[in-house]
Amino acid sequence: MPTQPDIRDTIIGLERAAPDRWITFDPDGYLALNAAEATEVYALIGGVSKITHSHKQASREPVE
Repeated sequence: MPTQPDIRDTIIGLERAAPDRWITFDPDGYLALNAAEATEVYALIGGVSKITHSHKQASREPVE
C-alpha cells in the first residue's frame, strides 16, 4: 500500500504535468485528472475559490 508521501508526490506530479501538456495543445493532461462522472464549476467569491455547481452522474451497469 502506498504511503501518504507517495500519494502526495503522485498527485503533485500529475498536477505539474497537466500544464506541460496544455502548452503543446494537448488538453488531455487536465481531462485525465477529472473523474468522468463528476463535474464541478468553481468561482472566485470574496477572494476564495468556491464550488458554485456540482454534478455527479450515477453510473449503472448496462442491461443485457
